[in-house]
Amino acid sequence: MDSATGAGKAATAGGWRRFWKALTDSDEWTPRRPLLSGALLAFGCGVLLIGDGVLWALAHDEPKYVQIWCWVAFFGGVLGLTRLAFPQTRYVVPLFLLGVFLVVAVPAGFRSAVLDLRGEYVTVTVTEVIHEGPSYAVSQLHRCEVEAADRTFWVRSDDAKCGAATRPGDRFEVLRDPGDLVGATTDHSTPIPFALLVPVVGGALLLVTVLGARGLNRATAGRPRDT
Repeated sequence: MDSATGAGKAATAGGWRRFWKALTDSDEWTPRRPLLSGALLAFGCGVLLIGDGVLWALAHDEPKYVQIWCWVAFFGGVLGLTRLAFPQTRYVVPLFLLGVFLVVAVPAGFRSAVLDLRGEYVTVTVTEVIHEGPSYAVSQLHRCEVEAADRTFWVRSDDAKCGAATRPGDRFEVLRDPGDLVGATTDHSTPIPFALLVPVVGGALLLVTVLGARGLNRATAGRPRDT
């Protein structure tokens, strides 16, 4: 048993060493056309992050394993962008930050844009409250099952309307999509429209593509080309 465990640990350590070498070794791959390759790879990673963000917003009531796969895709996309220009810090840092921006902005922005396009305000009654995490935690999450005139659905802890003090029977107003395409919100601020979301996300994707092309081109400058 001990020898098998030791062999397993050695194999895991070897796998992590190979992964780190592939991530940090700038001589691992030298493309023939670094500008084109960098642009295509960065564009692909950006599209992956955008698509995964939309999927995250659509899967608001899906099982936990769906969200886990979304996080795997998020991690892969950001890691891919970061690796493109490694070790050129002037390109790695903005690519990483743009990747994080897409991870954060696309799910929330898409949800908000859908609610702006076809959302409606309805008064709901709380039927169940779930408090996730210890009561003393600063970032404790809350989920409220609420009942409208036609059906029940869940809302997240956007503000105090669904919080630690919320109890079954409480009533408040939410903005929801009649088709339940995205999750409802208790926030009454003006939603982000598609007219703003699309140019911002498109601009970020364009910037990612340009930085990826220039970063990979600079990272591979002066290396011997593969034949």
